[in-house]
Amino acid sequence: RGGGFFGLGYLIAFVVLELQMISTEVRGSDGVVEFFTSQIVEYIFRFAVQSLVNVILALIWPVYVLQWLGGWGLVALGGGYLLFEKVLRSYVEGWFPQLQTKESKSAVEKSL
Repeated sequence: RGGGFFGLGYLIAFVVLELQMISTEVRGSDGVVEFFTSQIVEYIFRFAVQSLVNVILALIWPVYVLQWLGGWGLVALGGGYLLFEKVLRSYVEGWFPQLQTKESKSAVEKSL
């Protein structure tokens, strides 16, 4: 489903991994022209494979938080979850109503 806190973390991790991959590829080429001409086929294949790897790596985004923050990562994950549930969920579900769960739909109906 991906509409909750884990889904938001996954999306952020995936975007960061993709941007890092693209910037590494551009910096690794000798120039912009070479990047778009001689390496385009190789780049497409590497990009496709790396994107699949990024999908898998983004699924374990909480591990990155724990590596980065150590023990404070647990506090950050718990705080992020509470912040998402209490504040951000309504905004996300407002932008993407198809992500609403049965519980959140019934809560909205009760508030009306």
